[in-house]
Amino acid sequence: QAWLRSRIARALRDVDITETVPDPLRQRLGLPPLREAIHLLHGPPQGANGAKLAERRGPLWDRLKFDELLAQQISLRTARARRADRSASPLAAGGALVRSLRQALPFQLTAAQQRVWSEIEADLARTVPMQRLIQGDVGSGKTVVAALAAAQAIDAGFQAVLMAPTEILAEQHFGRIAEWLAPLGARIAWLAG
Repeated sequence: QAWLRSRIARALRDVDITETVPDPLRQRLGLPPLREAIHLLHGPPQGANGAKLAERRGPLWDRLKFDELLAQQISLRTARARRADRSASPLAAGGALVRSLRQALPFQLTAAQQRVWSEIEADLARTVPMQRLIQGDVGSGKTVVAALAAAQAIDAGFQAVLMAPTEILAEQHFGRIAEWLAPLGARIAWLAG
């Protein structure tokens, strides 16, 4: 423990910790300076609330959490800006396969599914790569939205790939999408490995 503390203290002396948040914003949010937060978390003063520190609560931890979230958001914005410089083939909306799939589905899209599909349909028609995450519970309609996106790509003369994290899920998606798209003339294949 003593050896580790001495190494941390040395690292904190050797590293220049630069403030990342303007003082007025930091003060408005009630966040301590970054250097102070890091030093006090690594070397809490006598009488510090050990439970709060262990549970990662309080202004010192809030400051680190804020900076981690800020770094993540800056990284995402930078990545998005880099992708915006790239070009993508626009996939025209409203093609025949998309229309046929919508008509052949044994259900109507929910309002949420329709909203998400409309956003994706518009994104695919743009000349910049789409960056989108669809999040939802099991059975919320993510697969049908993916099938519609694949149909839009096929309508535009491209191939589409749907990837799944497990072979079981891939097989389930394959079965469902093949059930929807194969009768409409789309060639469907399943790859695993």
